[in-house]
Amino acid sequence: MTEDKHIIRTSDRGTFRRCRQLWNFTSKMRMNLEYVPGIEPLNFGIAYHEAMEVYYDPILWDEDTNGALRIPAAEASFMASMNSWKKNQKASNSWNDQTAERWDELVKMGLGMMRHYWSWAKEADKHYRPVKTEIEFEVPIPVPDGMILPRGFQSIEGHLYYMAKPVVYQGRIDVIVQDLRTDRLWIMDHKTAAQFGESLAHLDLDPQCGSYAWAASKMLGLDIAGVIYSEHRKKVPKQPEVLKSGALSKNKAQSTTAEIYKQAVLDAGLYLPDYEDFIEVLRNEGQQYFRRTHVNRNGAELDSVEANILYEAIDMLNEPYIYPSPSMWNCRGCAFATPCLADQDGSGAAWSLFDSGKYAPRATQVEGDQG
Repeated sequence: MTEDKHIIRTSDRGTFRRCRQLWNFTSKMRMNLEYVPGIEPLNFGIAYHEAMEVYYDPILWDEDTNGALRIPAAEASFMASMNSWKKNQKASNSWNDQTAERWDELVKMGLGMMRHYWSWAKEADKHYRPVKTEIEFEVPIPVPDGMILPRGFQSIEGHLYYMAKPVVYQGRIDVIVQDLRTDRLWIMDHKTAAQFGESLAHLDLDPQCGSYAWAASKMLGLDIAGVIYSEHRKKVPKQPEVLKSGALSKNKAQSTTAEIYKQAVLDAGLYLPDYEDFIEVLRNEGQQYFRRTHVNRNGAELDSVEANILYEAIDMLNEPYIYPSPSMWNCRGCAFATPCLADQDGSGAAWSLFDSGKYAPRATQVEGDQG
């Protein structure tokens, strides 16, 4: 909680549902702590997002059509963020041979992913142009007329207040793009993941991007058609396998792409027609490294998003009970596992949180929910 307002973030909503103990440690409304050495997936995701922000810079987009300026600047931004993470790890005495090796692997993977993406995106982006990038928003939460609120809450000029302070919804949108075929505006949200999920049904109810579309309409007055989920797989395609005969392997499980495979055939001076059928198999059935999914958001859905944000904000602020929700999924890789256990076994979480040097108050700027 800040001095003048109560801040709700998308990450708050997700963490509150997942584990109230973790929410209590990390939320701006509660202890507002972060794990100082950094969490590998989060820090990598932040660095990757910062590179995407530079690449989709609207100012350079129309002039720098081939990416001669944007691409090196994006890669430099990625490296600056990764170096900042390294610096923080060293400052917290978390840097060692193992973390150094892993850092090198992540840098190599990140640059490889981006260089593959620059090539892939030339075709994928041909009907889109960025309008705004990394839009920080802060939106007051509306209260319907006549709604009876719990003790301590008020509706002032139609917006939610708690203990005489406004309650706002805060976050950051990756990029808003315009579809040049229809002139409609879309939120494009970049996500990095080890694997792509088989089912996409959950995207229709995804609270993060639904709330971003709602916030863009409220704060910027934009008519947002929906969300483009831009997924980036944490894997870099390789050159095709070469058989002892000098021919290229036609194993479709190998980590390559149709474009890379075709170029390898040409570079090796092999007879292209012998490989065209397999290249088509790779194009249609090969491994995916990037995937975009369009999810429309209509007015009724945004009304539901607004109502859910209001209800969850009230739940969070209305003196909720705090308890852990242990499970293999929730606890695996949790940066707050040690203080959580200390709080439960009676030894107390205070030392782990405040004397270990591993936890500190979060930065005060608007925070996004990077992935």
